[in-house]
Order: sequence, then structure tokens, then C-alpha cells
Amino acid sequence: MKHTKPPRTSMGLKAGVTATVATMALSSSTALAQSISDDQAAQIALAEVAGTVVEIDREDENGVAVVEVEVRASDGSVYEVTIDASTGAVMAIDDDDDDGPDDDD
Repeated sequence: MKHTKPPRTSMGLKAGVTATVATMALSSSTALAQSISDDQAAQIALAEVAGTVVEIDREDENGVAVVEVEVRASDGSVYEVTIDASTGAVMAIDDDDDDGPDDDD
């Protein structure tokens, strides 16, 4: 008797990788290879903070590949939205206002 497993759903991930495997088992180098695009990062950030994307940077934070998206809100304040580059999950939203009183500009 042949044992069959229930079908897996890829939930939009490539090569049939399940969400659990994608979020728990990717190394940093693999995460970079399967990274979200800058356009995807911008859309994720704008869903969190309404405004205009000013800058997008890719960095490594404690072994996690992240995309930092700077957004200028309609009131002029600036926010940095940190996104996990492999999953697209928002990790942090920080007030990154460059026009503050301790700004050297």
C-alpha cells in the first residue's frame, strides 16, 4: 500500500516551499537570493505609512537581510519601515524625521 501525503500549498512561494520552511529555515545567503523586490518593499511600506518613498536601502541586521524603506508622510514627517527581505514581514516602523531639533542639516 502506497502512503500518500496531503498536497502542499506554496502560498505564493517559489519551488513549493511552505511558509514554515521559508520563515524558519532560510539562511542569510538564501534569504538574499529569494529577496523581495524594491517595488514590493515600497508597496509594503506604503501600506503601513501613507506618503512618498524617499529611499530604499538593503542591509543585514543581526544576520537577517532587511529592506529599510524611508517614507515621507503627507504631514512632512519621515518614517523608516524595516521589512524582512525574505518574508516581506514588517519588523519595525521608526520615526526617522531628519528635520528634528538635533539634526545637523
